Amino acid sequence: AAPPPALALLQQPSLWRVDAVLAPKVAKALGWAGDLSLLDALSKGAPAAPARGLWALLDEPADGVYAFELFRPDFCEAVVAGADAAATDDGAPLPRATLDVLGCGWVADLLLVIAEQVAAAAFPRETHTGEDGARAPLDWRHAYVLKYEKDKRDSLVPHTDDSEVTLNVGLGRAFDGGDLVLGGVRGVEFDEDDCRIRPRPGVAVVHVGRQLHAVDAVTGGERRVLICWCRSMAGARSRVCPCCWMNRRDGGDARDCICGDAWNA
Repeated sequence: AAPPPALALLQQPSLWRVDAVLAPKVAKALGWAGDLSLLDALSKGAPAAPARGLWALLDEPADGVYAFELFRPDFCEAVVAGADAAATDDGAPLPRATLDVLGCGWVADLLLVIAEQVAAAAFPRETHTGEDGARAPLDWRHAYVLKYEKDKRDSLVPHTDDSEVTLNVGLGRAFDGGDLVLGGVRGVEFDEDDCRIRPRPGVAVVHVGRQLHAVDAVTGGERRVLICWCRSMAGARSRVCPCCWMNRRDGGDARDCICGDAWNA
């Protein structure tokens, strides 16, 4: 059976122009003309990271947390409509919709391009490959749409992600509560107050996956977000175990990991 119209539209990058998807300054930083289709833009690729001018677009609401306008509001609504048109995701009911399962993997590919540009400028150490400090690019992504509502899934406890870098993009809609709350980073001493960010349609918040974060309870309305986990499978993950990666101390060490010298001397 043919997919519902809203989902069918989102599945076709050839039908989406750059100027209908991306904020103008982001498109300019990537060197993509507004009348280019996303199919052609992604085939063309982005400039070597970080792109000139992208750094200037980033606000820093807290140390190591960056925010910038990424998507057009109409495209945000199209992502929500496409996700809602799907009956199930991975055999389970919504509210979670994985873009690859929905046939919209190109949106995840686009988010990976953006994440790599930000990571190269802001988090170069998150994907280092060895003691020489060489950096590997982000090369894997997993993106999904989430819904938070009062009396249903209304919040999220403090946690970290299984990613080097996470993008959290507001999609709307009107809601009360539901702030994104960011704390410290695993393996790094943290003595500051939590950072609270109000999600806004089209605005991406970027942080390292090791950063503790949570979602305050939604007390009314519907909070929709697009999350993308990005990894560097050729980077640190190619040479250390997941425990070392998650718990390494500032400077890249993981002295308390069970595979480290403390347990194997």
